Amino acid sequence: MTLENKDVDVQLGTSEEIFHEYFLFRQLLAFLPDLYRVIDQIRDNPSKRIFLAREDSRGGLQGLLDLPRYVQQRGPGQTRTSPRILPVVRSRYSYDTPENQLALSVLRTVRTRLASNPFPIKSSEHRAARRHRSKLEILTKSPCFEQVRAAAIPRLYREATARVDRRRTGNDRAYRKLLQWLDRWGAQFGPADDENDETLPLSFPSGDAFWNRIFEIWCLGECMASLQRLGFIATYIRPLHTTAEEIALFERRGQKVSVLFQRASPLGLAGWFYADAAPLRGIPDITLVTSGTTPLFVDAKFREALPDKRRTEEIYKMLGYAENFNQGNPQHPFHALLLFPSPEAHQYRVVRDASASVDVITSTTVRADRNPMLDTLVEHWISSSAGGARSANLLN
Repeated sequence: MTLENKDVDVQLGTSEEIFHEYFLFRQLLAFLPDLYRVIDQIRDNPSKRIFLAREDSRGGLQGLLDLPRYVQQRGPGQTRTSPRILPVVRSRYSYDTPENQLALSVLRTVRTRLASNPFPIKSSEHRAARRHRSKLEILTKSPCFEQVRAAAIPRLYREATARVDRRRTGNDRAYRKLLQWLDRWGAQFGPADDENDETLPLSFPSGDAFWNRIFEIWCLGECMASLQRLGFIATYIRPLHTTAEEIALFERRGQKVSVLFQRASPLGLAGWFYADAAPLRGIPDITLVTSGTTPLFVDAKFREALPDKRRTEEIYKMLGYAENFNQGNPQHPFHALLLFPSPEAHQYRVVRDASASVDVITSTTVRADRNPMLDTLVEHWISSSAGGARSANLLN
């Protein structure tokens, strides 16, 4: 027998990679029962998002009567129905919260990972993976996940962690266990990658803070559009990320109006202090500044305001600005505006005297050619600066 040399193509590392893949897959199978226990605790008490819904009540009154719609339906020429249909406002809830989105995304991602089974079909691991996939499919169809959107796990992990730390879920222990499960075993399967997800909407944060900022920017645009409708010409409009104090400057017949966004300087010096001597500060959302009068402070509130319900809490916040930054003069002029989204436009005013007022405007967020209530209020504020004697200015 003779021996001869022969080249053999050996793929170094292949056996180690297969062993590692088998190990990770068995590890996932071993710790899935822990995930099931966490999901069961979440399903028993899922977090909710509360909101108001306008609906109709047939027969009796089941909910809070929606007075504006009721008056409109009872007007002349309106037909009566039998049984009676009453417009009501009801409190509803949704399970579409970041922590529920995280739970659903984890279930779907684990199920997808189990589909890439490296074991032979007749192996016990392969059969266990099929059983787990069936159970995961059932869990994803639980009532608390029916209207929940899946998204990228890393972003949802950060948002859910923040909400759990602030105790905003109503079931912090269960959701914290989910976060801990991800800390221990989530690294091996990475972020969710569902080809059916819509990547553009899911790239935005899902918390309320994001939509609050969007409404603040919308109100900023409305204030600048109002100045333009009143004949002001924009000297410049800077981007939102500017470090300059003013974000825009408008001019009309020599009169200039500066627009500030999220700036504390127009308020001036505080009259109230913490016990450690730090001043009690405030940052209005939007401020319009012109010479001869105090600034117009605009606060954007992304919460639905019904026309027949007074927003006392938010009004007192603006009055707090007037008290804290009045420079020791209780009769200091003060102008403020609260903007709320609402299906119906409405306005009312709280006054101290002719020089101090807080206006509340509820407005639809559908952009129109004019916003008469806002235009009238801004024009009234501007005209208050043309009285000859210069009022005390909060900027000084």
